[in-house]
Amino acid sequence: MPVQRAGLPVTFAIPIQYTLGSEARLSVAITINGTDHETTLFDFYPAKEISVTNGRSKITFITHQISQPQKGNPLTIASGILYIRTYPALLKYGERMSFEFNSKTNHMDIGSGLLIGSLYKDLSNVGSDPQLSPEQLAEIDSTHLSNLAAWRQKSKAKALNLRRTGTVNVDCSTNSELYDRGELRVQAYSGNPVKDFQFGVPSEKMSEMASAIIAQAGRKFKLFRYQHHRLPWKQQDPTLIDSMEMAYISKWLDAANANSEQLMLCFQISPIIKEYKNVSQMGVKALPVEGIPAYPWESVTQGYLTTLAYLKSQYPNFKIVQMPYEFDNISNSPSHRQAHYMLYKSLYRAVYKLNKTLKKDEQIEIAGLSINTPIDKWDFIESFLEYYSKDGDKSKRLDYLTWHGYLFPGTKPNHPRGINKILNELLAKYSLPASMPVIIDECGLAEPSTIEDLSDLYGASRKESAMACFTASIHDWYLRERGNFIPISGGGWHFGLMTYGKQNVMSNYAKGALLRSKLLNRAITSVAAPLDEDGYGLYSFATVNDSKDSLSLLVWNLSPTIFYQDIETINYDNTQITLAGLPAKLRNRELTVRVQYFCEKDSKDIFSSSKCQTLPLTRGADRYEVDFTSEEADRINKISTLTYKVKSTDGLKLKLDVQEHSMYLITLSR
Repeated sequence: MPVQRAGLPVTFAIPIQYTLGSEARLSVAITINGTDHETTLFDFYPAKEISVTNGRSKITFITHQISQPQKGNPLTIASGILYIRTYPALLKYGERMSFEFNSKTNHMDIGSGLLIGSLYKDLSNVGSDPQLSPEQLAEIDSTHLSNLAAWRQKSKAKALNLRRTGTVNVDCSTNSELYDRGELRVQAYSGNPVKDFQFGVPSEKMSEMASAIIAQAGRKFKLFRYQHHRLPWKQQDPTLIDSMEMAYISKWLDAANANSEQLMLCFQISPIIKEYKNVSQMGVKALPVEGIPAYPWESVTQGYLTTLAYLKSQYPNFKIVQMPYEFDNISNSPSHRQAHYMLYKSLYRAVYKLNKTLKKDEQIEIAGLSINTPIDKWDFIESFLEYYSKDGDKSKRLDYLTWHGYLFPGTKPNHPRGINKILNELLAKYSLPASMPVIIDECGLAEPSTIEDLSDLYGASRKESAMACFTASIHDWYLRERGNFIPISGGGWHFGLMTYGKQNVMSNYAKGALLRSKLLNRAITSVAAPLDEDGYGLYSFATVNDSKDSLSLLVWNLSPTIFYQDIETINYDNTQITLAGLPAKLRNRELTVRVQYFCEKDSKDIFSSSKCQTLPLTRGADRYEVDFTSEEADRINKISTLTYKVKSTDGLKLKLDVQEHSMYLITLSR
């Protein structure tokens, strides 16, 4: 605040873009911090001008542009200028003023949002749409409210369709088959061990956490994927390792190498990506042939070679390296797609040079593409495959494709449906192997992407219960595709979600992975209902062992309540399970039925206690520092178990109460 304005009122102009999703108004508490502070509750909605007067200020929003991009859906996007007229009693002349915006939105059905700050370099160039009359805005508001009402009716219809008696039908007479077991693949970001503090001091907890989980599982992780964000080599000399970064990386890799069969590494090389965004103007402007001026492609290849050679010498289990991920989030321009492939080329050239020095069984494989969830990304995928097919470099190599498997508002749990057909058509078009494997490198619910309260461990536990069910469901849909898909679904979102406290007790996320790991080795046909057109509802997966004297059945409830605010809890009490065509060794005899399960409300009294109040982050660092008593740790770690006897008959029927976002493993044995 210029001291020359002392005694005079001042108007601050702040560019704003707001998005109304599944709510009628976006309510924001705007606090002006000056000599004192003053808070005004302000509602954004379609109107030419909105004004609210408080004691020492007046806030006005003028709409400049507005659109409704999705016909029939309650989604309205508006931009304009927020004018904050502030009077002398609140102004801090000669010092800094600040403004705080706080809002709680119901944004998980259809996303609401608030973008604050300089959308424009020069506010004098900001012009209002001359056709934007108060009458037109009133009509837009009316359309939004009408679409919102229709959306809520749609939500109620979805809930009604799912509120039916649960059934699971298992046909044991069908041919059994081997299947992909992804439950003990995990992935992690750089952090301590949380992504949200990814550049903080690394924690010593990683090894303890990993050891605690594999002790429960009775075997090592199948694969541990670690992604590091900063540059692992010296920026000034890519022939040299950055020793400080390597000390950090080693904290993670020591834990991963000791507790997993394979290491998969992804280097995000953030300084290079940041420079690329600047030079290319977010992927719009083409790069020089040599690459990014500060980081030519040759220097990137050398940096990769330096890093990979060192890590391979230290960690024999290092088997797969992945290119930087989520390039598709930046742009979809032709020049950007070309830069994306050149970055991959920089990596495969380094891999080629390193592999020439290694025995065949020691060589590193390479994963390319590395995009977000592939919905509506097929043109980006095709561009990568086309570049690779036309690349005449004899050192080229592509062992895996990779993409994410996240669920966001609007993304359906059954989004993998049909993916294998589209992928195979593209692979055939560019004469690439139809068996090209795809690693689903991150899988589950993103943060934040759900209706949640993460102020204590109970809120985190509820979300992680849902995540266990959602990762299992995404894996299930990939299995149905019958392609060569490898989901990292045991800890697909983050390894750090698997434990709590100083005692490293298991979360429900980890329990879900453990229950899945106890399934037998051959899958048989199992169909659960209800299951709606989006993939919400009741799921099951049945298996037998080779000798067919034991059967295991996993049942879980994938409820939409974590995304839809107008849908209340959906349970499947008294679910009827029918097992037809039992194997001969299980027929006409007394069987032992064992049910192991977790529910989202487990240990609620412990997780809601005062010592479990945490940062509002699923992976807030303080979750790992809670000190449980031995009795509490035993309770949290426990997987509930129910055992009883039944007389087996053909068409054996069992009953099961299936709670929301809960998972049950039923084992039948002699």
